[in-house]
Amino acid sequence: MNIILSILSFFISFAFIAYGLSIWFGSTKTFINVSFALLTLSYGFVGFYCIYLAFKSKSDKAFTLIKYISFIYLVVFIIGCLDSWRISGHEILALFTVSVFLLVNWLLLKSISCRCSNA
Repeated sequence: MNIILSILSFFISFAFIAYGLSIWFGSTKTFINVSFALLTLSYGFVGFYCIYLAFKSKSDKAFTLIKYISFIYLVVFIIGCLDSWRISGHEILALFTVSVFLLVNWLLLKSISCRCSNA
């Protein structure tokens, strides 16, 4: 069961890396776009590190780290959606999608960490 959960968490982290790369290689190179791309890429790489940490360590560091990083990413994403002080329908859908991905990734890493510490 840990393999299936880790593969799903791996795909979520890879999706954030792909999203960050698509922002990075986008047409406009403003400071805000580049910094958001770096934040998205770092969330994906931290997700990979947390998968490794969940299998390697017997402590709760992995899901504690992903919990705080997910919260920071969600706050930055919400602030990014408020660029004109209102959120459109597309931004609400994107916000919902990102929050579901973050929550699922956190729950997967929590489950992996608990299963590995009990084994």
